Amino acid sequence: MEEENVDVQQPNTEEKKGGSKFLLYSTVVFVQLVAAVVLVKFLLFPMAASSKGEDPAAEQVEETSEQPTLGETYKIDDLTINPKNSLGRRFGVFEVILEIPDKETLDRVKKFEPILRDKFITYFSSKTMEELATPAMKEQSKLDIKILANDLLGDETVRGVYYTRYVLQ
Repeated sequence: MEEENVDVQQPNTEEKKGGSKFLLYSTVVFVQLVAAVVLVKFLLFPMAASSKGEDPAAEQVEETSEQPTLGETYKIDDLTINPKNSLGRRFGVFEVILEIPDKETLDRVKKFEPILRDKFITYFSSKTMEELATPAMKEQSKLDIKILANDLLGDETVRGVYYTRYVLQ
């Protein structure tokens, strides 16, 4: 008889262990759910709101910024050069857009295109490949080209210089 009592007690201890495991697992799941709710509420919702453009500060910036306007343009394409000290092994191909104030100036720019081409080719050919490859030189060359063109065409004839092709090989 005593053996039966012992057998009966063993399942009770296993039941208690199973109950404590259930309590542990349910606590872990509850903590994970709470963490997920906190992450969604404080991290994902603010990100979603900012990506939709609901940020009032961003709307104020957009309202105050104006769209840039572009005047008349004239394209000088296929400027192919050999950079300084390249010994003919390297080359560059450029396409330059000149922004000019009006259509009346366009005729004068067309008339001087061969001279402008020569000045631009001479300018680019006087630079080494390393110089031409730097972003700073790319920006500086826009200013230099603007000065070269305005020296030939008259002050403020060229308002801006833009590259639509800037290839170095």
